[in-house]
Amino acid sequence: MKIPDAECIQSALLNPCEIYLNTEFNEHDYWTQTGGATSSPEDGPERLWIKTIADIEPLGDQFGVTVPQSSPAQLRQALFGHPEGRADDAPFYTYALLDGAKLVGLPEILEESGLECASLFQGAAEEDLRDVAPWIVRLDEKSRLTRGLFTRGNAAHHLWDAEPGLYLRSKQSLTGIRNQLRKFTRLRSEADKWYFFRFWEPFYFHVYSDRMARFPNLEALWLKTFAGMDVLVPRVTTSSAIHIQVQELKRKDPTLIDTKLRAELKLSVLYRNMIGAAEDLFELHEDEARRYGESPADLWPLLYDFADEVRAVGLTDPELRGRMMLLAFLKFHQPWPAFLDLPFWQKIRQSPGQANDLFEDFCARLKYQSGRAEADLEVWW
Repeated sequence: MKIPDAECIQSALLNPCEIYLNTEFNEHDYWTQTGGATSSPEDGPERLWIKTIADIEPLGDQFGVTVPQSSPAQLRQALFGHPEGRADDAPFYTYALLDGAKLVGLPEILEESGLECASLFQGAAEEDLRDVAPWIVRLDEKSRLTRGLFTRGNAAHHLWDAEPGLYLRSKQSLTGIRNQLRKFTRLRSEADKWYFFRFWEPFYFHVYSDRMARFPNLEALWLKTFAGMDVLVPRVTTSSAIHIQVQELKRKDPTLIDTKLRAELKLSVLYRNMIGAAEDLFELHEDEARRYGESPADLWPLLYDFADEVRAVGLTDPELRGRMMLLAFLKFHQPWPAFLDLPFWQKIRQSPGQANDLFEDFCARLKYQSGRAEADLEVWW
């Protein structure tokens, strides 16, 4: 069996998208303890409960405070109280699933904390990739690390703005929750290839909460990944958190990364890029961007629609996508979404497989007209 070398896997861990590692995979090696996880949308809505906790104020440095707070008041019940809607009286423990690729020296931070913790990897992978691996740690409400995770500040241990991971509530021991989660670090495709999946990335949950209907297969996957848990995902840019409650799941059928799930994962990455594009538009073109709202978050729905549109027509060239976005949102003299009704774009919509060529031709003609002062627009390409 061919195992990917540490450098290859470390590169994958630093990549927020899923990445193919190898086809000859032994189901009993150090990556998994069982086979992979097939999900279907039918598993979903009746067992996934979600709400948003708004107006979160992260902790400050709390210098001189006799009894410092361990978490923002808005999150305390979700983090350390008995989970809402859980009928049984069994105690629920609080865990953080932290990303070593985002926190420099995470293994040393966890060791210094004295809290019970473990990597989601084991064996050689745990040794070779410990600095960039995902780690599960059981939080103590009085721990300095717990306070640091919810504190905004300039000190190295103030980690709120880093969005380093997820927070989980579970009745399981740390060993039990680790065994459950680590089965999903890699998913097998229908073609029997294996893919690495960074399921602890907060952005997956962010875009899901924005456009739930777009992600039925991702939702079904979470029903298995987080069965029996509460999942809390802070969202720094909106001072909020996504609170997801997942019921126990009795079905144990394996999970495949099929065409539909792969498409949703790619769409989630595209939506994530649109969130970054909104921030860039406000930073570089604030006057124009403010036509659509007061903050980058106001642009997200429009940019998600833009992402849906370019995918639908097959505009795959990244440079052309960037030109279209700036034309539609900033430079073209018709505000979005009226851009879609323009004759040249309607032609693109009606010409399957020709989007890149037709839009590139349009850009060339626009540049020519601009150079001859025949267009009320100065192009930048």
